[in-house]
Amino acid sequence: MKERLIMPMDSVETCTIYGKEYKLIMITTPKGLHDFLKTYFIDSKPKVLGIDSEAHNFNDWTIVFQHIFDPTIKRIGFAFQADYNFIQIAFPHLCTMLAEENRKVLCLSTLSKAILEDSEAKNIIFSKLDGNNPLKMYKSNISLADVSKAVLDIKLCKDQQSSNWNWRPLTEEQKIYGVTDSLIVILIKEKIEADLK
Repeated sequence: MKERLIMPMDSVETCTIYGKEYKLIMITTPKGLHDFLKTYFIDSKPKVLGIDSEAHNFNDWTIVFQHIFDPTIKRIGFAFQADYNFIQIAFPHLCTMLAEENRKVLCLSTLSKAILEDSEAKNIIFSKLDGNNPLKMYKSNISLADVSKAVLDIKLCKDQQSSNWNWRPLTEEQKIYGVTDSLIVILIKEKIEADLK
């Protein structure tokens, strides 16, 4: 197997997705993590923040999760239960904090299933469902691609999902995929809220 020697290097890139610019911050060093936490959690609170976790030490991740689960920040995920289970297993000392009501995560998968069970809400939110394939949304594990198409009429490309995410540096396609996957849940939440008003 080829070995790649990559020097840890923090970076900030700008990418444009759905016509808006977003920062993609790659953190690989302790200083980068410290600077990120200071800039985006201490000096200010994030309005939108998507995170894809990488290997840092136990204490660093404890600090990151304490900031991410700050009660003043809204957290949105999709099929978040698997991530939640991982956090509880990897960081059992955070379980008490994570159980607090004001630190919960809005899981769009769970919300979508609840909307599908309410005929009035379903007709409002999922009015774009494909009439030829309406049962696709009723499966037990609704995909983010299904909900994105039904709510936003955006077809997600999931080609990068099965790429090698352990290989560094990430490809441009992987970076865009990661940002898009994080951003789309926020756009879905905003659309659902607007439609239900």
